[in-house]
Amino acid sequence: MGTTLVAVLSQKEMKLFDRDIATGGLKFQQRLENEMSGERNSDISRHRPGVVNEGGSGVARHVMDAGSDPHELASKQFAHRVAGFLDHERAEGRLSQLIVVAEPRFLGRLRSEMGDGLKKITTCWVDKDLDKAPTSVLESTINRSLAQ
Repeated sequence: MGTTLVAVLSQKEMKLFDRDIATGGLKFQQRLENEMSGERNSDISRHRPGVVNEGGSGVARHVMDAGSDPHELASKQFAHRVAGFLDHERAEGRLSQLIVVAEPRFLGRLRSEMGDGLKKITTCWVDKDLDKAPTSVLESTINRSLAQ
């Protein structure tokens, strides 16, 4: 039987906690980091696969257009990675309920990447930036959200 996991997310990392249903207490399990979060725009752009077509006239054409913010793209990729990781945990039976705590912008990205199976077991969505909050604040915030 799976467990209730709490995913506390930002664009930089996911902290995963086991939640004790009886007490509401959280126990840190693991961290998943977005390796690209601290990179400069030029470094992120350099690592992205794409098409570069440099013609003789000095014009370069890239798949990532000039209007794309590399940090936004890195954030989208991280949301995709997190959703895949959580869905794998669900499919393996290690996750029966999920509580997601994330800054509002990243929460929207994550929701769009999550499949129906993962959304069905998500019992609570908390749209707050609490990735640096102490565990006691996380516990009380989650308990208040679940009580509503």
